[in-house]
Amino acid sequence: VELDWATLACPQPLTHEVEDETVHPLIFDDPTTPQPDDYWLHPCDCIPPEWGLGWPANAMIAEGLPADSDGSFIPPPLLIVQGQFACPSRQLLPGKRGIYFETEAEAFESADCQERCKDFVDCAFYWTGTSHGAQTCRLFSGCDSLVREFGMDGDLYALPQNKSCLVANPDVCWKTTLRRQFLTQKESVAPSFQHSAYRYNAGGLADFQGNASLLLDREFTYEEKLGETSTVKLLGWTEIFKPMGY
Repeated sequence: VELDWATLACPQPLTHEVEDETVHPLIFDDPTTPQPDDYWLHPCDCIPPEWGLGWPANAMIAEGLPADSDGSFIPPPLLIVQGQFACPSRQLLPGKRGIYFETEAEAFESADCQERCKDFVDCAFYWTGTSHGAQTCRLFSGCDSLVREFGMDGDLYALPQNKSCLVANPDVCWKTTLRRQFLTQKESVAPSFQHSAYRYNAGGLADFQGNASLLLDREFTYEEKLGETSTVKLLGWTEIFKPMGY
């Protein structure tokens, strides 16, 4: 009896996407300026006002930057979901602030619920629509999950209250950086989340006041491990003091 190996042909696995724009491998800088990487921008970075519409910035995204802003602005309300979904009732604003039944005149203005949410500093989400036939505005302090409720139909929005920036190219950022970060659960490798140029800790408990920074023009956010399971995010500084970053 003679035995031999028999194998099936292995087609090329569908694990790769068509090559598209990637992160430029060369980083260009003008050493005579304090600005790091003058002629290079990561797709996950904020778009500096002086960058314009050059690569890798997505022109359609960059055009959404308010003309009177310096690159940072408070975004408009963001639609999360439509239909029979809302945030948990336990996260409604306390008391009568949480649920408001709108009048017939108010029902025609969806912005009324938005303005009502803006009146409270602890309102982060709002839902506007009909609940069991009544036009309703619900205000939430948080939204850690979505709850389906029969008899309701409306729109759930997040209301940003902090200044943000436009990411240069969200699609390329996801393909080159965030997708890998999400799958591996590792810290971001985007420049906006790198450690500051020079960091030291004198010892003992975590002392973030001892974080000196060489960044002069950018306010970077970077991640700092706190124990084995927690991560905190801190801001870089625009100037060097004492020479501490505080």
